Amino acid sequence: MIVLTPSFHPNEEERLRTLQSLNLLQTLPEERFDRITHLARNLFNVPIALISLVYEDKQCFKSKVGLEASETAREVSFCAHAILQHDIFVIEDALKDDRFADNPLVTDDPQIRFYAGAPLIHPNGLPLGTLCLIDQQPRTLSQDEKHLLTDLKRCIELELVNQEQVSVDSETQLSDKQGFCLLGQYSLDFCRQHNLDASLAFLFVDGLLSLRTNETLYAHVLLLIKEHFLSLFRSSDLVGRCDPTSFVALLSNVPLHDTEAMLAKVIERINGALDDVETPLPVTLKASIVASAADDCVEDLIYRAFTKLNDQL
Repeated sequence: MIVLTPSFHPNEEERLRTLQSLNLLQTLPEERFDRITHLARNLFNVPIALISLVYEDKQCFKSKVGLEASETAREVSFCAHAILQHDIFVIEDALKDDRFADNPLVTDDPQIRFYAGAPLIHPNGLPLGTLCLIDQQPRTLSQDEKHLLTDLKRCIELELVNQEQVSVDSETQLSDKQGFCLLGQYSLDFCRQHNLDASLAFLFVDGLLSLRTNETLYAHVLLLIKEHFLSLFRSSDLVGRCDPTSFVALLSNVPLHDTEAMLAKVIERINGALDDVETPLPVTLKASIVASAADDCVEDLIYRAFTKLNDQL
C-alpha cells in the first residue's frame, strides 16, 4: 500500500503557533461554526462537511456533520494536503487518483471518493485548516460551486479571528442580538450573492418576564420554549434570542411559505408544551415572518418583523 504523506508547510512552526494561540480545541462545539458546516452540507448536497484544523501529527474537527470521528492522523489527512494549496483542493474520485487510492480513509470508513477542501487562512497569511466537503460518490465541483465554498470559508475565517465579537445569551446559550446580527449578516450576504431566498421568523413571548418571580418555573418554561423553537428549524438555520421576550430564526434557501409552515408548527408545539405545565401560565405567543429585501441588513429584518407583529395586534 502506497499512501502519499503530506508535506509540512514551509513556515510550519509559525503556522502551529498561530493555530495554538486561537485555543480552538479548548472550547465546546459552537453554533457559529456548526451552522456553517450544516449549511455547507445542505447547499452542496454532500453527506459530510467539516471544519478541520491541521496540527503537527493530527487533524481535529472543530465542527462536523455526517462523521463520527473527532480527529484523524495527519499522515492520512486530505486536509493536510489542502492547506498547502492556494486554491480549493479537489479530488473528484480518490479511487482513480494514485495519490489517494490506497489511503485508509478511502479504502475504509468514511470511504472518501470525492473531496473538496478550501484552506482557512489567518490574517497573517498562514493556513490553519480547511472547510471541506466529502462524498462517498465521485463528483465534480463547478466554478460556481467553488465560489460558494469560498464564500463559506471566508465566513469561518472571520469567525476564527473575531471570537470576542460573538455574544451569547447567558440564559439560553443562543446567540444574543449582537451575535445573531453578526452571524446572520454572513448568511444574508451569502444568500444575496447567490440569489437564494432568506427570511426571518420572529417569536414574541408575551408574559414571559412575569414568571421571573418563580425562578424554577421561569427556567423550566424558558427551556421548553428554546427546545421547541429549535426543534423544527434546520441545524443550518441561525437561531437567537434578541431580547428577554423575543426569539428569532434566520432561514436561508427556504421559500417563505415553508418558513411560515415551520413557524406555525413551532407555535403549536410550544403551546402544547405550555399546556402540560401544571401551573397556569400567563404566557401568549405572537409571531411574524418577513422576507429579505435587496438592501436589508439583519437588524432591518428584525425591525420589520417587530413592526409587522405590532401592526397585527
